[in-house]
Amino acid sequence: MTFWDVLSVVALASASMPSMYFASKIWTRHPEAAKLSAFLAAAFLVHGSYHLLLVLAAPTTAILVVEAFSAVLILIFALMYWRERGAPE
Repeated sequence: MTFWDVLSVVALASASMPSMYFASKIWTRHPEAAKLSAFLAAAFLVHGSYHLLLVLAAPTTAILVVEAFSAVLILIFALMYWRERGAPE
């Protein structure tokens, strides 16, 4: 456990709050943007839980599973964003 892991947990949890708030405010008017924002918040929270598991010295398997899930969420977010913005022609 390091100070940076603890700081990362707090920072990532804090960073997810604006995204969650934004998603809740625009859900009915702009559902696609709300989904993007919700996925970004989820990715922040899952990655924050990865750092929390490091702080708590969880088993390596649990840490790897959460880290992989975090990467998958970021990939899904990127693909959703790419689709929403339109693929380059």
